[in-house]
Formats: sequence, structure tokens, C-alpha cells
Amino acid sequence: MKPFLMTYDRSVIILLLLSLQAFSGDRLSSFTSVDPQLQLSHDCISCILQDSRGFLWIGTERGLDKYDGYNITEYLHDPDNPRSISHNFIRTIFEDPADSGKVLWIGTKGGGLDRYDRETNEFSSFQHHPDDPTSLSHSDVKCIFKDRKGIYWIGTEGGGLQQFDRTTEKFFPHNFNQNGSIGLSYGYVFSMCEDHQDLLWIAAGGEGLYQYDRRTGKYYRYTSDPKDQDSLPYNVFAVCEDSEHDLWIGTQYGLRGYDRESDAIIRFPFKNGSLRVLDNANIWAIHKDRVGQLWIATMGNGLFCIDPKTDEFYNFQHVDDNPAAVRSNTLSSVCQDQSGNIWVGSYCSGITKLVPSNRKFELYRRIPGDPTNLTLNRISSLYEDAAGALWIGTLGGGLKTFDCGNKRFSQIQYIDETEIYAISASRAGEMWIASRTSLIEFNPSSGKFIHHRGKFSGYHPHVYTLIRRLSEKDDAIAGILEIGNSQDITREFEIDQPIPVLVTVLGEGNKDQLFDRGWIEKDGADNAVWQMDFTMTRHAEGGYDNRIQCSLLTLSPGKYRLRYVSDATHSYDNWSFEAPKCKELWGI
Repeated sequence: MKPFLMTYDRSVIILLLLSLQAFSGDRLSSFTSVDPQLQLSHDCISCILQDSRGFLWIGTERGLDKYDGYNITEYLHDPDNPRSISHNFIRTIFEDPADSGKVLWIGTKGGGLDRYDRETNEFSSFQHHPDDPTSLSHSDVKCIFKDRKGIYWIGTEGGGLQQFDRTTEKFFPHNFNQNGSIGLSYGYVFSMCEDHQDLLWIAAGGEGLYQYDRRTGKYYRYTSDPKDQDSLPYNVFAVCEDSEHDLWIGTQYGLRGYDRESDAIIRFPFKNGSLRVLDNANIWAIHKDRVGQLWIATMGNGLFCIDPKTDEFYNFQHVDDNPAAVRSNTLSSVCQDQSGNIWVGSYCSGITKLVPSNRKFELYRRIPGDPTNLTLNRISSLYEDAAGALWIGTLGGGLKTFDCGNKRFSQIQYIDETEIYAISASRAGEMWIASRTSLIEFNPSSGKFIHHRGKFSGYHPHVYTLIRRLSEKDDAIAGILEIGNSQDITREFEIDQPIPVLVTVLGEGNKDQLFDRGWIEKDGADNAVWQMDFTMTRHAEGGYDNRIQCSLLTLSPGKYRLRYVSDATHSYDNWSFEAPKCKELWGI
């Protein structure tokens, strides 16, 4: 069960048409849509691949889709069918030309690595087994790569990098001190590329960038230096070599180049000063097309097409109230098909296709009026409950649910508020719905909704804004903030009646250990009534070990102690790595 706190427009597939050559004044771009009746499994797109047969495969957060130009076929996990895809959250798709189009490899978030046999229409899954050292190291597979020597490389988000032997179906780790070499420290791999010198380059998120020389078996790491603002930013998500053998690196804070002669990272690798807009952009994907242009998908700055030979570029950005503008600036993936079209996946606004342009702009939206459809596009939050039903909070249309089986939407009639900001759940299983005027409790067992009005009026989905507001007003029950190194602090507080509370903790840790953490104790209780849990945290920006966790729970009457401890490094005003967003909230 995973809540999503976000606001976005949910729409059908959109086609963006443009020229793939140098962009001149007489070349325009236009948007047009495919059949508006077609629906993706989900509008949050994580990856796109056109296979050797011409089909387009689209990985989403709720299934794998195949598009044949006319219709979409869904591949969804079926718990009663062991030959179905192992998980609906798709991270990456790969086709090996040596398989003659008969096999696809799919990396999932939580289901491991899947092999899809197109002749039998069956999936077989490779997953992590703690007792088997030759199994997949982690069931979250972020990238699949085959080098020129025919070796398969599997990059995971949490289990590092592995080689995969297709003959024996065994995995071999490539992470920690192998034969004197130094591999990935924590094991987060987002993308890979092989350059013209047979060196492997690995984008490793918060660990920076790795170069692996297979001839010597040695790794070299390029990472952030907090004292040098021109050094490589902390989070590296993409790496790509262009036709001129230049290496391009996409990071959370801009595009970087690599100088092979000096073995150094270049902060601004362009002569064209107008490209400064990419200096701090959050870059998630880089793709080299067949004519050598670079297509760069950013989280917030739209889509860039750059000719690295001339520094000429074009930036596609969303413009409010302009139906001819790109639908979203928040993009996650990009690739080129056999016809030269560019396909772009967005973070929750569908998929876009770019083809040679005319000057006509057309945009088609979903036809309203169908009560079984999602008639409102302003979505604030999504939440999947234990039964697999999707709860949808809208800004103006109230609360809805979606039946994934018959693909029908239903309106929740028991809530009169039209603006829903967030949906979450307590550890005990109660659901909490935050609207403009109240916090609403839903008991799945009884089916009853209870409104808690007054104190939680104005609950906002943007968590940092909410924390700041609560910490500055009397609504804050207790807090320990701006915590430095080597601290162990306790704050006592008392509750005189049962009350729902929002607990937020900002600290440091990884899947193996929490270094700076908080929890709540109660008099007479043997264990903590609430504590920070890495699996429930999210990245708090900056260094990857910066983690934030928010929980809604009900505290019974009694005396409590708020606790927070920190280790000897990386804390408020003493950052060993890049500080988190809203660093003054470091604490609980």
C-alpha cells in the first residue's frame, strides 16, 4: 500500500510532432492525439522500447502495455497465474537482438527480473532469494544492459550491479571489494553505457558516477565534493556517450560533461550560453538518436533536443492555457523508434510521440460525461488499499475509487468535500483522507467515515509546507529540530484525549542502518509506539541518505517521550554530503 502525494493532469496518449533536424524559424512543432478511447495501464511512464517487430512497449507504474499503432494490450500481474508478469510496477524493458524478437526482458520494482517468451506468451521470473548467493541481489531492477562482449549487466536499486549468465541462469555480484577492486558502496544503479574504449559507465544515484575497466577489474568513482560547487552533483541518474565520443552525465542538478584528457567532470560543457538552463535541471534520461542529436528528459524543465556538434538546441516546455504546448514539463524517459519518431514518457501525464512536423496544432482531451470514467483531470493523490482498489483524490471532483478489473470509476458519496489533498493509512489499517476542511478517517472493516474537523483544517499535500506551518503554530504538540552531531534528545508531552497526529521525521540512513532517527515512547509501554522505518521513508533531496518519513496515527491519552538521536557525522549545519531540502527540519 503506497500513497502518492502529487498534483498532475491525467490524460490520454498525446502525440507531439516536430522536425528531428536542426530547428529553424520555419519549423514548428504540433501536438495531436491518438484514439482518445485508448487507455494506458497508468499515466506514470517509467520506460519505453520499440521492439524489432515494430511494437511499442510502455512500462508504467501499474502494468506493461504493448501498442501496435491501433490498440493497447495490457500485461498485468495475476496472483493466481505464476506465468503472468511478476509485478505491475515496470522499471525497464530490454530486447536482445540475438533473440530474433522472441524474448523481452523486463525489470520490475519489487518483482525482480522477468523473461517474456513471446511465442508461449508466458513470463518467467528471477527474484532475490536471501539464502542463494547466485540469485538476483535485489528485486527492484532499474536497468538491463548487454555489452559488446555479450555480457548481461543487471542494475538494481538497492542490490548493486550483477553479471547475469543466461546459460546457467545465475547472477554474480559486482559490488564490494572483489579481488581488491572497489565496487558500488550501497548498490543503487540507475543507468549504464559502454563507451568506445570498452569502459562501462554506471549512474549510481547518490553514489555518483562509476567507471569500470574490465581489463583491470578496477572501479573508479566520481562523486560530489561539498566544498567544490563545480564538482559532480550528488545524484546521478543518466549517462550517455554521443557519436563524437563525448560522455554526457545527467544529474539531479544539471547536465555535466567529461574531459577524457584531464579525467575531470565539466560543469558547463557548452559554448552556447543559452544552455545555462540545463545547469541546474533535474535530468532523468538522455538518449542519442540516429543523427547524433541528444534528447534530454528533465523533471521540471521539459524536453531538450541538442546538437552537440553545434550547441544548437530546442526546449519544449508546457505553457498554461496553450493547447499547442507540451502537456508536462515533468518527464522520465525518452527513446527513438525505427521510423525516427521520438517517444517521451512523462511522470504521470502519459506518453508523447514526436514525428516530422507540419504547422497545425491539435490537442484532444478525454470526452466528459461518462460516469464510469475519470471525468476530472486534476488529481492530487493516489492510494492503493489492501484489497487492490485504487483511491483517487481530486481537486474539485471529490473522492473516487477505481476497479482495476472492470476499469470503472466510482464516486464516494459519503464525503461532501470536493477538494481532496492527500490519502494515507495508519499502521492499524485505518485510511485517512485530508480535504480542505477536515481530516477524514475511514474504517475498511466497518465501511464508516468519521470527520475530524477543526485542528487539521487546511491540511496540505506538500509535506514541507505542512511541516513548517504546524511547527510555527500551536498545532505542534512536540518537536526536536535542527539537530547537530552526536545528540540524544528527549522531549516529554502529554495527551489528554485520543487524537490523530501527523508525525514527521527527517534524518539519515539506508536500508542497512538508520544513523539519525526519531521515535515515540509511552509511559508503561515496553516498545516504541512509533519509530522511523527506512522502508517507509522517501528521499528528502540532496544526499541519498537524507530520508523523510510522514505517518498519520492516533495517540491514546497518556504521557509520551519524543526521542531523537544522531551520529557523529552529517547533521544540521555539519553536512558531510549535500543537505536535504528544508534542512532546518532535521529532527522530529
